Amino acid sequence: MRISSPPTTDPCYYGIDTPTKKNLIAANMSSQEICKFIGADSLAYLSHASLLKSVSTENNEYCTACFTGNYLF
Repeated sequence: MRISSPPTTDPCYYGIDTPTKKNLIAANMSSQEICKFIGADSLAYLSHASLLKSVSTENNEYCTACFTGNYLF
């Protein structure tokens, strides 16, 4: 299974309705554990750097707190 974003490890406090950290699978399990849990042969996510590269603009001011836990935007 391939996921077209980095793993969501932190809730969003800026307007997106996401579960609490304890209810986010990527915050509580490794990629290997998630792979086994969902019954996939393999699991890979888009890296944070690749996500930013794919949406690169002049100022690159994107909030990625749900992927990094860094809420200082």
